[in-house]
Amino acid sequence: MTLQRPSQDSGSAPSDDVPLQRKMSFRDRLPTVRMPSLGIRKPFQNSPNGKGAPTSAGRGTSVQSRMKLNMDTRRMNWIVLGLILLDFLTAQAAVYESVFDTADPPAMNKELYIASTLKTNIPHFTTARTFLFAFSLGLRILFVFEILLRVISSGPLNYIRSPCSILDAAIVIASIVVHTALPARESLLANNIIFLRFGRVYALMEAVKWDIVTRTKKDVEIMRREWDEEMGVQRQRTRTLKRQLSEHKTKLKVLTGDMGVMDAENERQVARSTSTKSKRANYDFLNE
Repeated sequence: MTLQRPSQDSGSAPSDDVPLQRKMSFRDRLPTVRMPSLGIRKPFQNSPNGKGAPTSAGRGTSVQSRMKLNMDTRRMNWIVLGLILLDFLTAQAAVYESVFDTADPPAMNKELYIASTLKTNIPHFTTARTFLFAFSLGLRILFVFEILLRVISSGPLNYIRSPCSILDAAIVIASIVVHTALPARESLLANNIIFLRFGRVYALMEAVKWDIVTRTKKDVEIMRREWDEEMGVQRQRTRTLKRQLSEHKTKLKVLTGDMGVMDAENERQVARSTSTKSKRANYDFLNE
């Protein structure tokens, strides 16, 4: 149903063909400002059912991408490097303890496995050996969980395609084998293989680089958005000033036209009075 505009004549019926125009609000008069995209994807945007509900594939992809972002952060790389350093220091402490250990069986036994040398005839040496062995093994199990999370986050095929990832996983598996499946002496000396994982410093540098690039892009997008908003305000101000200038020009033209009419009228009056005076003077001259 369309609203009807009444006719100018109060007695006539309203017209059926002219719709009532809606008055523009302040929001409609504001300029349209183009906002830059920040790369934020709307959830459920590409849902195949068209109802906005997330699909199982979409949920899996989002979780996997979120895990990958969390695993590649600078904080995560610092945590892993700290655990590697702690494991290396634990291996060094085990070697240092075996040098001054006088319990039986000896810590550097060439025949017994390291798990068989934990129980000794001296209690405090038993406690030290057990703590160092269990603590180092626990750290290396954490490294296995870290590798599993990386495989899940990046995908098995993508993980296998990276030589650095394969080397890192091989070092972790070899460190666990060395720690549990070798005789005590070889195990204590070969535990330093975990030091090879410090090659992850390269991954840390990549994470730092990615973090800097991401922050720079975010700052640039924020600056661009603020610039667009400021330009929108300036464009609105320019339109307002142009409109006011056109209104003042119109008023000036009206005033100039009125002054021109008044000047022409004055000139006509002066000419009329001059002609009247000259006619009167001529008449007086003729009468004389």
